[in-house]
Amino acid sequence: MKRSKKIFLFFILLIIVIIFGLFLYLNSPFIHWKYANPNREQLSRLKTLELSLDLYRDKKGSYPVVGSDCQEVSILKQYLIPEFLGERDAVYGYPANYANPPRYFYANSPDGRQFVLKTLLTKDSSALKNDLDGTILGCNCDDPNYCTSGSN
Repeated sequence: MKRSKKIFLFFILLIIVIIFGLFLYLNSPFIHWKYANPNREQLSRLKTLELSLDLYRDKKGSYPVVGSDCQEVSILKQYLIPEFLGERDAVYGYPANYANPPRYFYANSPDGRQFVLKTLLTKDSSALKNDLDGTILGCNCDDPNYCTSGSN
């Protein structure tokens, strides 16, 4: 093999390695972000539930009234599935072999004008800095419980 062909091959391989390295560098935040925030999926599902409750309120005029205490959100299935959450249960759609699926809770005001959603996060979650705290509509929202609410 001639020397010029070896140099050409070397530069081609060098360019391929540089492109591959650049690809890994640009995609690493997405890879690490998934593991950096273990509550990401849980908060995403809570947001999906919150948005479906807003859709329900927009159509029906108030949030579902299910009682006066903090209850499992499974009580909302009859109100939200399939019209507002779709056929696939977006909140409880965890695989059967999932060790400890997160639990979500719902409470509403008697007139259906307010609601609170609650879930338990890990204590070191940065999301706990921006949530509601205290007792809201019968739900204990003190850390490590993460709470969000909505109102008409």
